[in-house]
Order: sequence, then structure tokens, then C-alpha cells
Amino acid sequence: PGGVPSSRNLEGRVERQSPGGGSAVASGNEVTLFVYGPYSEAVTVPDVRRMSYEDARRRLEAAGLSISRKDAGEPQSAMLANTAQTQEPAAGARLAKGATVFVWVYSEHIATRDELIRSYDCSQVTNSHAEWDSGANAPRCYCDGGFVLDTFRNVCVAQRMPTRDELVQNYDCSQVFKSLFNGSPRMSGEDPIFCTCTNFHLLA
Repeated sequence: PGGVPSSRNLEGRVERQSPGGGSAVASGNEVTLFVYGPYSEAVTVPDVRRMSYEDARRRLEAAGLSISRKDAGEPQSAMLANTAQTQEPAAGARLAKGATVFVWVYSEHIATRDELIRSYDCSQVTNSHAEWDSGANAPRCYCDGGFVLDTFRNVCVAQRMPTRDELVQNYDCSQVFKSLFNGSPRMSGEDPIFCTCTNFHLLA
């Protein structure tokens, strides 16, 4: 069958042929004739590519056409999820009012691990970045190099060596009754902090 004629005068007339006129063919070969059908009001097919399925459907129905959804498979990016990949007939074709346009629509996009990490928001944790947490099977925020997590404030702070006073203040002498503590802290283990008695003798 041929297309929709643009006027009633073309009804039943040959629209085109295959092979085309002037082609050399062997005697007895078949020539296909495409004959215009009955005249009806024709409409122009709009371009619905990259639209969501619902927007494409509304656009085609507004033009007097119907839509038939086809599966275009999974898209390569989340931006293309549920959008029209291609259509048939193409935009600009003339169809009878009420005809069907086939539209291939992408399915939902399943994000990869790298995409989940890139999209994970660590802006609320300063000096941090997203990495994959295998235990939770999800991304989470890790402190950058040279920073440690301050769990009380939920921020990453610069890592530093504690001062002598901090080491002495935090040293545990709770097991030595009535003691004060002093000493010279060294991270190598030499001359470490120790507990010393005040007005008492230490029994070994």
C-alpha cells in the first residue's frame, strides 16, 4: 500500500514503484507499485525523541495520532531513563489522522557502583570524600588523607600528635590508689608516662 494522498484526486493512483523508473530489469521480473489509499485528513508526525513517554504520548495525541510503546532496553545514563530513543515513522512524515506511531522508550537506569559513589553527597562532612563501604554495600563518607573523624561534630579534622600535657591528662592511674601522675611521654616507648604516689610509697 502507498501513503495517504494529499488530495482526493490522488486516490488510487500510483505513488511510487520499485524498482524505480528507468531501472534495467530482466524480462518477467516483478515491479511493485505503491498505490495511494483513500483520502483522509493527514497530519504531520511530531518529533518525540528524548521526551518522556508521557510527554511523547500527549504530544502525539495532540497531533491526532496514537502511540505504541516499544522497549528500547536499559539506557547508558540515568538522564535517558524513561525517554524516547527513536520513533517510526520519523518526524515530519504525513499520516492519516488517528494512525499509530511506534516509539521505542528506554527503561529505568540501574546505577553502577561508580555512579553511586560519584552522586553520594559528602558536603555535610568537611574534608571528606565518598568511597564504597563493602560491609554496608553502599557508599559512605571517608575522611581525606591527614584527617580523622570527629564523631561528636561529624566532621573530619586534621590529624595531629597529642601534646605532652594531653597525654599526661588522659593517662589512666585509676588502678593506683591516691596517686598523682607525671612523667615525660615519648611515642617510642622510652621514658613513658607512669603513675607516682603522693605522700605514699608504691608497693610493687
